[in-house]
Amino acid sequence: MLGMTIPEARAIVERLRGKSPAVAAAVMNRLNALLVEFQKYVVNEKLSGQLLHRRSGALARSVVVIPAEIKGTEITGGVTAGAAPAFYAKFFELPEVGGAAPVKGGGMWAVNAVKKRALAFMVGGEKVFAKYVFHPPLAARPFLSQSAEESLPMIREQLQAAIDEELAK
Repeated sequence: MLGMTIPEARAIVERLRGKSPAVAAAVMNRLNALLVEFQKYVVNEKLSGQLLHRRSGALARSVVVIPAEIKGTEITGGVTAGAAPAFYAKFFELPEVGGAAPVKGGGMWAVNAVKKRALAFMVGGEKVFAKYVFHPPLAARPFLSQSAEESLPMIREQLQAAIDEELAK
């Protein structure tokens, strides 16, 4: 899950404590609407061929909203990716893709023959067989963290506007 910390959140929550529940409800509604917008932005602007090629759509379908709520002095909510069957989404955010505990070689991972006794592939026009190969590391392609950096100023602005609107009533 990608989490964003808004430094002013504690001060906002403290201001809301003395106000009616309608103010808190308005802020939560705006935050939930912003989270849905952010989810759509990630899917439409990052996962539809711009940053990562769309094959099955499983990764885009795994991007879901975690509804916002107030917990004590924190406002929490978010957008996450990587629910089954797209469990691999978290690896796109890593600096060097290859898993949390890569084998010796810094990001490389083993690909083993599972359904057959050997892997078969072409190298230099020749057919090659192997029981396993080591896949080289892939470059990171962060889509959630990059989208968050791009969207955070707008999210802050919208939340502040929601608070100002409700406090002005």
